[in-house]
Amino acid sequence: MEDKMFGKSFFSFIIVISALLNAQWYRQEVPPGIDNISSVYFIDGRTGWATTFQGAILKTTNGGRNWAKLRDTSNVSYGSIFFVDQNYGCVTGSNRYGYGFVNRTTDGGLTWSSTLSTFFAIKKLKFTSRSDGWAISGPVSRMKMGVIYKTTDGGLTWQDSPTELDATFSDIDIVDSRNGWVTGFYGTIQKTTDGGGIWKHVKSISECFLTGVDFIDSLRGWVGGSNGRIFKTVDGGDNWT
Repeated sequence: MEDKMFGKSFFSFIIVISALLNAQWYRQEVPPGIDNISSVYFIDGRTGWATTFQGAILKTTNGGRNWAKLRDTSNVSYGSIFFVDQNYGCVTGSNRYGYGFVNRTTDGGLTWSSTLSTFFAIKKLKFTSRSDGWAISGPVSRMKMGVIYKTTDGGLTWQDSPTELDATFSDIDIVDSRNGWVTGFYGTIQKTTDGGGIWKHVKSISECFLTGVDFIDSLRGWVGGSNGRIFKTVDGGDNWT
């Protein structure tokens, strides 16, 4: 009886150890010369893209075991990449003079075309469909700190979205056709409930500079920033703890 109990315990121990070992992180190899990854985005467990501050765009189709270099342009710096499906995606960046851009691909990243050019860097972008997308940029000028852009034609054209409070924006998240949030470096959080038509100020968190936002539905979300601070909301951003 004791031998059987020992056997079951030992077998359970082996399963736990195996699970722990399999849960570890391990480095994935990238092509030579790749340095300073700026953004990574996967649409499923196999297909993903990555960008670098030195102007490279990489792609994997086997879960990251191998990466192919799709583009390597030394005179630009890529910031954020986002794909809606296997073919359609956009990437933000800036050139050596600090001018920002959004580039668009319809063939999985093999070829890219410019769809938006500005005098200031474009940081992050998010799409909810092939047609509807948003991007943030700034600082813009002494008169305006940041801009939120919206496209309804797949990134071919972009328009400014009015904001209730001027801010230097750091991140954006859109969860559906109506609800979205942006964070600002000075602790500001703004929200849209009409698909980005207008953005209203909902909260200022003075404890830190906010650098990231992520929502899983129209009510539950998190923001994070400096000093190791993370805040959570369960009412769409009206209150944070």
